[in-house]
Parts: sequence; C-alpha cells; structure tokens
Amino acid sequence: LAGGFLWFGTALTVGLVAYTLMASTDLWLAAWVSPQNTRSVNYRATIYILLSLSQSVCVMALSAINAIATNRASRNLHHHSVERLLHATSTWYERTPSGRILSRFSGDLSMVDKLFAYVLDDTFQFALLTLALLVTISYIVHEITPVLLVGMVLYGFTMIAVNRTNRQAKRETNAALSPLLTCVSETIAGSSVIH
Repeated sequence: LAGGFLWFGTALTVGLVAYTLMASTDLWLAAWVSPQNTRSVNYRATIYILLSLSQSVCVMALSAINAIATNRASRNLHHHSVERLLHATSTWYERTPSGRILSRFSGDLSMVDKLFAYVLDDTFQFALLTLALLVTISYIVHEITPVLLVGMVLYGFTMIAVNRTNRQAKRETNAALSPLLTCVSETIAGSSVIH
C-alpha cells in the first residue's frame, strides 16, 4: 500500500464517511421532493446544505490524504531504485543495455511521478462512489441487486483483460525503444573520442 496500513485505514474511513454522506444527501433530497414531505423548506434546505458541505470537505480530505501518501511512496520508490542501481554489480551493467536502463528510468518513473497520485485517488474515489451508488440503488430498488452483482463480475473480468493487454503493449514499447536509447547514449559517450 502506498502509505502503509495507517494510510489505508484513514483513507478508507474518510472515504466511507464522504460517500455515506453523499448517499444520505441523495436520500434526503428524495425525501424532500416526495409527496409525504411534512418538514419545512428551511429545515430540509439547511440539512441538505450541511450534508453537501460535509461531503465536500471529506472528499477533499481524502484527496489530500492520498496525495501525501503517493508523494511519500514515489519518493521511496525513487530512493530505492537509485540505491539498487548504485549498488548493482558491473556484470549487470555489462549485460543490461544502457538504453533499457534509461527507458525504464525515464519512462516508468516519470509515469509514476505524473500519474500515480491521480490514478490512485481516482480509483479510490470511483470505487467508493460506485459502492455508494450501488448500495443506494439496491436500497431503493431491491430487485436490481442480482443484476448489479452480475454486472460487477463481468466488469471485473473485462478490466483484467484490458490491464493484461496494456501491460504487454508497454513491455513491447520499452523493448523497441531500448536499442534506440542505447545507440543515442553510446553516440553521446563516444562523441568526445570522435572530436
């Protein structure tokens, strides 16, 4: 986990509170517009505003918690990667083309720097949002629950297949780019000999 069990527990708690508030806001709004509404408009509006503001604060807090954890994880990943490179044996450097090392460092680690925080936060928020919506829909329309469960299983299988394909395409891209980067780095290294 990006920030350890403390991060996961905190993020999960804040996320569950945020999206429980979202579901409560939806149910409050549904009760407000129902014909059986006996409460005053001011009372309904005040509670609705409080629920909405509380949800907004919790969602922003969840994003901040995720950003702090992913920054720490990215920093640790860079530190450990550089440490492993600096302690690698000379035979490893002889076997591994410099282009492959550059490709992995420039491509993969820059991808971590740019996308890790966004993807983790979006995934966390989307999963909790989906859970809140599924629970709310199942609470309102009980008959839809089996359909939702089957849909979630099918979606899971689809995501696994797409993820495998993306990883294979990334491997092939890195393998194709490695000789080019090796050539460029060796040309730069040998330019002083040519002059």
